[in-house]
Amino acid sequence: MLIPSINNSLDELIELLNQLSKEEYLEPCFELSGSSIGEHTRHIVEMFQCLNRNYNSGIVNYDKRDRNKLIQTNTDFAIQAILDVKDGILKENKNLELHQMMDGIAIKI
Repeated sequence: MLIPSINNSLDELIELLNQLSKEEYLEPCFELSGSSIGEHTRHIVEMFQCLNRNYNSGIVNYDKRDRNKLIQTNTDFAIQAILDVKDGILKENKNLELHQMMDGIAIKI
């Protein structure tokens, strides 16, 4: 199952965030294409939030996700957001439709 693996990865992310200083969380990293750990954390969290929020409708569009800068600047807020994702992730398997814009073209998968 994917859920235990996802939960394990999210737990590891929380463990990492607990070890970082605010400066380390905000600092651009060469290894992350110049983005910070905070920016990557926000991206991860928002993808799961979007999935959880749109699960019932069956249509997921990551382009329309929330973009909460507090996730990328505050580790305590990010950790709480990850815990909220973990609380909402256990759902029954079902088919979902992914909507996305690529080069101005609407794509449905």
